[in-house]
Amino acid sequence: MALQVKNFLMRITVSVLVSLVIGCSPSTDVGGDTFQTGPVTPSQTYPGQQAEIESNTATISVLPTVTDDHSVTIVAPTATTKATQTSTPTPELTPTREPEAPGGTLFIKSFDEGFLRVSLETGEVETLVPKEEDWLLWRFAVSPDQRRVAYWIHTSQTSELWLSSLTEWSPEVLLSLSDLEHDAANLWWPSNDYLLLEPGISDHRYNLFVPAHAYIINVHQKQVEVEDTGFAFGCLLAPSPRTEEVATWCPAKESWIDVQSYYTAPTSYYAVIEEAGFLWTTTEPPVVILAQLKTPDNTWAWSHDRGLVAFPLYDSEKGRDLLHFVERSTLASFLIDQQDVRYYSALDWSPDNRYITYFGTCATYACNLITDLASREVIWTSQVIPGLQNGTYLAWAHDSRHIALQFEGITILDLRTNEIVRQLKIPSAHVLAWLP
Repeated sequence: MALQVKNFLMRITVSVLVSLVIGCSPSTDVGGDTFQTGPVTPSQTYPGQQAEIESNTATISVLPTVTDDHSVTIVAPTATTKATQTSTPTPELTPTREPEAPGGTLFIKSFDEGFLRVSLETGEVETLVPKEEDWLLWRFAVSPDQRRVAYWIHTSQTSELWLSSLTEWSPEVLLSLSDLEHDAANLWWPSNDYLLLEPGISDHRYNLFVPAHAYIINVHQKQVEVEDTGFAFGCLLAPSPRTEEVATWCPAKESWIDVQSYYTAPTSYYAVIEEAGFLWTTTEPPVVILAQLKTPDNTWAWSHDRGLVAFPLYDSEKGRDLLHFVERSTLASFLIDQQDVRYYSALDWSPDNRYITYFGTCATYACNLITDLASREVIWTSQVIPGLQNGTYLAWAHDSRHIALQFEGITILDLRTNEIVRQLKIPSAHVLAWLP
């Protein structure tokens, strides 16, 4: 009888334990809705991992074990889970990255070949103005907005000024002269609206330029607005009393007979070229002079949006140039003082107006430098190019990331990586414009 009671109690104990274990299992009824776990899609796995997911089924077993002493040992619940099959992604070989080659069109001045157009997508080189044997003097100049090119061709028979759009090549003669003796010439765009042409003579006794004649031409009307005996390098940057903005003032000198009297003669009047797109003349000098164009090396440079103008001024106390910036409309100014740069010339802005490049000094020799206007620090120098020692012609790409240098032909460099991404074997050439 006692044994029967003991077995009865054992069965009750087992039943209670099984009930407890089953009661702890999660219910499949949540809020009256059936909760079902669907198959996991590949997008729910880890990125790059492909997996075959099957439903996992857990089997809970509670098995009483009767020992010789009639005590009961409860075997712990075990979960039997079907293995999930996953596939390990096979690593792919990463190909060697080729330098990203920029696109667009280069317009190149070649001493040997003339004026060229080069497609970077196709590599096609087209000669737009072929160099002729009878050329005695030639000049090419691209407008600040890179929409037009002007070129002056002088031969023993005639001298001609041509103008063309860069996007739709359509050259036409603006000015034709004969019997004009000269061995030098200035061809300069003071603004996007006006072109200054000044043929002249190089006086080797004083190493000075003497103008033979001068023309300021409205490129929209395609006509000469001011004609005189010369402006030379006397043009100024100064505020205009008409617009209260920075304008270009070019002095005309009428009473001179030789090179010495030209540079000492007083100004007869000024031709004032406004950024608003018009020109006027005055005998009154500017009240404040920001900068003066005395030689080809100390010119100024406008940003591409024509909002800022940059120019170097020599500081006698520090014994070096400082780089000055003036806003066109507000006349607000700031300067950059870089102790390692002794002088600045050949200034040029990036198309996004963020950087400015120039000839300066690296160690003991001349080089190209680029300054970030935000940090006002030099971010690149031509020292990174082995074999380039003394600086060279440099042109910006339309993306403000690549530059083209006159080095072993035309060398195109990615500024972010300092990688040479392309080289064009065009002799004695440099880039005047780089369009998308």
